[in-house]
Amino acid sequence: MPLLKKRSAAAPTIRSRAWGAGPSSSDNDERSITGSYRSDPSVSSYPHFVQTGLSYTAAVELRQLRYAVAVADAGHFGRAAQRLRIAQSGLSQQIKALERLLGTALFVRDTRHVALTPAGRLFIEHARVVLELADRAEQSVRLGERGKTGWIKVATNAAGLSPAMAELLNRYRERYPHVEVELHPGFGPQNLEALELRRVDLAVVTLPTESTEPFNYLRLGWIEILAIVPQVHPLASLDRIPRDELVHHPILTLPRSVNPRVIDHMHDVLFEGREPLSLVEAIDMAATAHISMVAEDAKLIGVGFGSEAELEAPGVVFRSFEEPVPRIEHGIAWFDTHASSFVDTFVGVARELVGSSSDAGAAR
Repeated sequence: MPLLKKRSAAAPTIRSRAWGAGPSSSDNDERSITGSYRSDPSVSSYPHFVQTGLSYTAAVELRQLRYAVAVADAGHFGRAAQRLRIAQSGLSQQIKALERLLGTALFVRDTRHVALTPAGRLFIEHARVVLELADRAEQSVRLGERGKTGWIKVATNAAGLSPAMAELLNRYRERYPHVEVELHPGFGPQNLEALELRRVDLAVVTLPTESTEPFNYLRLGWIEILAIVPQVHPLASLDRIPRDELVHHPILTLPRSVNPRVIDHMHDVLFEGREPLSLVEAIDMAATAHISMVAEDAKLIGVGFGSEAELEAPGVVFRSFEEPVPRIEHGIAWFDTHASSFVDTFVGVARELVGSSSDAGAAR
């Protein structure tokens, strides 16, 4: 059998007649075959070819996808090789072989780091989805044993579920009991990063926020910012607390590092450009720890979100602020490329919950 010549401009396509009689046009099944392929002699492994209809195209392996994603995440071949526990030279050869297979460069290289080309960014976006699908395929066997036929991953707010989000999850589970809903608690930037990396299918986000790529967004509603007051504090006797009072007391706030844009926005709304007596950042982001710090210090006023008021909190009371009530917007975000076929059903139930799709929008 003669050697097949490599096409330099694109992934190789071999017509069925190159393999002798070849399959007839009625053969629709897809199968993998291995053929001789004239390529760089430094690469010892030959690519596989997948038959689709009457043509054969080179098939990318899952291993190559994992290698490319690792390099994209690390921004460096050496660090990626360490994470993958393979030799850097071997990783570099595999990426070069993948680029030859695709007929285009995925990375721009220099002595210090690597960056994705436009083609590379598009490739990595879809590679993440394929790898997530492969992982879910393995785990779907266990889901099937529990009577589940679908799966969706949702990144939620680690500080607690808002009433709207809790209601959305309840409605979805009632409507689609065969779908496994897997929750991944985190905070704004973490949730958005997990979404961008396609580790989750949807994410709860609070505004303002930012993303490296546009995302779809549906507003669920608003989360009220509350005061957490020691029961023995004079302000505990008030039904609503004037925001002017805050600047006269030490304030316990959430760590800015967790979600800088949202925390800064919350401070702007609460303090309106003035400085409180002192501003103390909570060490632990857990709502219970945040509340406990207020309970242990009779002079400290905490600020938190409405979801924390659902917790049992001895020694403190939750108070709303006077009008206009400070609040932040929250909703669900998703991308058009994802690993679950149930994203549309989840968004559909969310739209029913908010009453219309008028709040749905493109990316923030």
